[in-house]
Amino acid sequence: MAETASKAKESKSPATSGASSVENAPNRPWITSVTWSAITMAVLLFVAVTVNVLVGRVIHWEIVTGLGVLGFAFLSIGRRYRTI
Repeated sequence: MAETASKAKESKSPATSGASSVENAPNRPWITSVTWSAITMAVLLFVAVTVNVLVGRVIHWEIVTGLGVLGFAFLSIGRRYRTI
């Protein structure tokens, strides 16, 4: 009976319970996260502006600026703590 109890404890160890290695990984450096976010936001804003100009719509720059800043902040923090 003692052998069964020890086997049950072994089967619940973090290595075998399906724990993700990403959860245990260290955070990324800020410079990497900020660089990746800046490039991503530049590409997204370029595409948004190009499409709006091609379809003949006027962009409200206040909205684009606000969403760009929020997107940059969320992407930077998300990349830093490995949620993105």
